[in-house]
Amino acid sequence: MHRPAALLAVLGLLAPLTHATQGDGSSSLMLWPSSVDAKLSISDANVVTPTAAIMGVLDASLELALEAAPWPAAIASVDIAFVPSVSAPSSTWVEYLAQEQAMPVSSEGIHVRVTPAAASTATSLEIQGNATALLTHLLGTAFAPTTTYRFANASCDLPAYATNASRASIPFCYVASRDVLALPDASTPSFFAATGASPLQRALSSRFPTAIVAAWTHIFTHVIVAPIDRTLAQVVLRQVAETADAISATTRDVRIAIVESIDANGRVSFLELEGQDRNSYVAPRTVSRVSGVEASIVGHGFHQTMAIDMTVAVAPKADETCAVLVVQPLPQTAYADMDELRRLERFGVFELVAFSKHIEIERPAAISTEHVVAFVASLPPTGRFRLEYPVHFRYQSPAKDLLYRPSVVVAPSLYVRCTTDVTASATEWTSVVSPLAQPAVSVEIPVGNLSDGRVVTSVTLFVSIVGCLLLYKSFPSTARSTLKQATSWRPKHD
Repeated sequence: MHRPAALLAVLGLLAPLTHATQGDGSSSLMLWPSSVDAKLSISDANVVTPTAAIMGVLDASLELALEAAPWPAAIASVDIAFVPSVSAPSSTWVEYLAQEQAMPVSSEGIHVRVTPAAASTATSLEIQGNATALLTHLLGTAFAPTTTYRFANASCDLPAYATNASRASIPFCYVASRDVLALPDASTPSFFAATGASPLQRALSSRFPTAIVAAWTHIFTHVIVAPIDRTLAQVVLRQVAETADAISATTRDVRIAIVESIDANGRVSFLELEGQDRNSYVAPRTVSRVSGVEASIVGHGFHQTMAIDMTVAVAPKADETCAVLVVQPLPQTAYADMDELRRLERFGVFELVAFSKHIEIERPAAISTEHVVAFVASLPPTGRFRLEYPVHFRYQSPAKDLLYRPSVVVAPSLYVRCTTDVTASATEWTSVVSPLAQPAVSVEIPVGNLSDGRVVTSVTLFVSIVGCLLLYKSFPSTARSTLKQATSWRPKHD
């Protein structure tokens, strides 16, 4: 039976328990001190006690039977990242673990990436319909209860696309980002607690105990799903969570390693619990070039401005030039005017990275799709920096009892890249990870009142008729005569 080996290799990048990336269904839980200057201690009874808090990184793979429908041939794989609001920031997550994620998003929300099959001839609507049905089957009806997910069409690897001259070689995916609060009944698939009755959650709960610890604070979850055959899927999952409780590390269902300390040089000293073997390795540490990132929407009405504020935390070297890449997903209820953005690009405000030549700006929200735009801007050497770009909001469906509806815009993901004359062709971008995930921005947009429908229709019709009459009367008499002759033409009969 074929297993997608590439999927099994993307997780566990910092886990020394290499069996976690095998296809035998095994899994590993690596316990880290939540802060780089904290420690974990292990008693003779295998009770792990933190000096601050414990961060658990669980890597696992399992096979999942597709109960309701076979895997759609048009889809190669589906990635889903869950980023909740985290109230307890962790320096271990920011400096060591976050950069190793295969889907490095740092804004609050549920982020989906659907990779089409290379040989598929399915239409865009067919792929989106198949993806919605698959997501509903895996995660439950709360995830996509009624309508097809209206995905954006964007590069599968946007940071590489932003700097790669041969962009045609980078495949496109269907992507969507939704605010967590917009899906209040959707639960994150979890090894740590049985949080739902979806097929994926049932599969996880049946294999792993939920009593490892009393309470976890969820930080990040990444799920990759790909077909083994038409009725069986491979699920690869990484889940990161934090707890202040001591852990009784005695479970037989998952192999455990405990990171006892991290020194100033990034040397990670850990104990593999099963064999009581102590080892160490050097983990790459990331120091963010920018900090204090804040996203806000400024203005009123249907035409406003997204403002991204940040502070340059690490000054570039004398021969370095640094730039920031801002990837902005836009929901069905908002849009970016591509002509307006191109005009701003010509004035040097930013470099635009777009995936559509034209966005239909007159469509109402109900029949619109999501889309993604990105911007590259030069960073100053030091100090506070603000990037602004216009965001417009669509007309939403009228309501009987509401005067306003929210339009929720997920915060952008940021990347930084510094180059010198020697490395000017490098395409490596570093994800900007904040201690707290960036929240979505909600804007109240006025909507029509259904109770006023007859009045609005009558007044509109009356004004249109009067306007036409006035326009006709404003024509000179000779023009009216010519118009009358033109409209009174009769066909010639033999």
